Amino acid sequence: MQIEQDVIDAWIAAHAGKQGDQWPSQRTLRAILRDGELHRHEEDAHVLVCRSAADADAHLITTARKLAEELSEAELKFIKATLAAWKPKTVWLAWLQRDVRMGREHEVLLDSSGLRTVTRKKISGWAISVGVTMADLEALMAG
Repeated sequence: MQIEQDVIDAWIAAHAGKQGDQWPSQRTLRAILRDGELHRHEEDAHVLVCRSAADADAHLITTARKLAEELSEAELKFIKATLAAWKPKTVWLAWLQRDVRMGREHEVLLDSSGLRTVTRKKISGWAISVGVTMADLEALMAG
């Protein structure tokens, strides 16, 4: 399901003053904040799937704790179908910079979660550094 922009705006309102207009320079966050689409399979999603209208890439946002829980077949199917419909040039896996386990183990977590099966493309990883905590991000994932 696509998360409505007013839900995104309400979630981001508590953080917007901390980073201001610098946030759009973070491509993953721009995909959420600037005319993009943000999707989750259902409440308590393990991965958020997003893209910006101005960008041909897809962005998967998660945390190490969420990936360690292993994704359900239904969620993997949803992510795969979304990416297949979008046909992105590049698929990015983004996590908060302070999620150090994700930085060290994202390749292992891609395998153990099943996330690597959602696309034939290489999933490129990168950390995003913003004034959001993992609890804040997981609250958005939880709905």
